[in-house]
Amino acid sequence: LPNRARPDSQGICFLGKIRYSEFVRHHLGVKEGPIVEWETGARKGTHQGLWYHTIGQRKGLRLHGGPWYVVGKDPVENVVFISRQEYLMDHAASRFRAGQAQWLGPVPGEESLHCKVRHGPSLPACRLRPLADEGWLVELERPDTGLAPGQFVVFYRGEECLGSAVIQQVETPGLSD
Repeated sequence: LPNRARPDSQGICFLGKIRYSEFVRHHLGVKEGPIVEWETGARKGTHQGLWYHTIGQRKGLRLHGGPWYVVGKDPVENVVFISRQEYLMDHAASRFRAGQAQWLGPVPGEESLHCKVRHGPSLPACRLRPLADEGWLVELERPDTGLAPGQFVVFYRGEECLGSAVIQQVETPGLSD
């Protein structure tokens, strides 16, 4: 890809010098809830709102005895689930359902491609399968620990960007979305 050597911008450009957490706090406020270890059910701390945490996140949890990783969120009960690194792959997913895609050219068939689901250089191999409702089943060659509903997935054939879709459901062992 032409920009692969360029440093990533992980901020939100329209915020300028305002920190993301300050922007979110101003617009969404604070809604405290428990941070719970997935394997034991033990409460490890308190979060300020589900919107501050992403699946796969390690930094910013401010918990002792880590490193800890966010492996799930329950919006109904307002719970953030965490796990230690040695259990992280137990929560990895290799299949997810994406919604209707926005294609830049002809719609690909059932074929092997590459995809990107977050910043960084990784472009894992994937296989696409069209679904009856115009969505797509995406099967990754290797499991990923950071997939979450609401994320975009971008599809590539070689260096050509084909299009994107929003992840709607992740098939994660032992966790529900």
